[in-house]
Amino acid sequence: MNSNKKTARILEDVKISVKIKLSALWAAMMFLYIYADYQTLLQPGIIEQIIAGEVDGTKFTPAVLFGGAIFITIPSIMIFLSLALKPKVNRWANIILGIVYIVAVIHDFRAMAHSG
Repeated sequence: MNSNKKTARILEDVKISVKIKLSALWAAMMFLYIYADYQTLLQPGIIEQIIAGEVDGTKFTPAVLFGGAIFITIPSIMIFLSLALKPKVNRWANIILGIVYIVAVIHDFRAMAHSG
């Protein structure tokens, strides 16, 4: 009987803060971006295109590289900001940036579907 109580305590569902959940979602998104980048690098000919400075018709200009750096930096920073921001600002930052990144992922997915 005592072991049942001990097991129940071990398996107890712990309430997790919304801030921690949001931070974990941003971190998960970053892992998915890393996974997608590795998968892209495995495609035949992609390394040669990168060395040439152009992939599937997109030239790697300084502006494109800067935009890509900003695009990937925002979720990295949101991992921390989801924990640090005040609730009202946190809510709006996560709603707005969440929508922006959902649209971006859908756009990328459609572009990949049409190119392949």
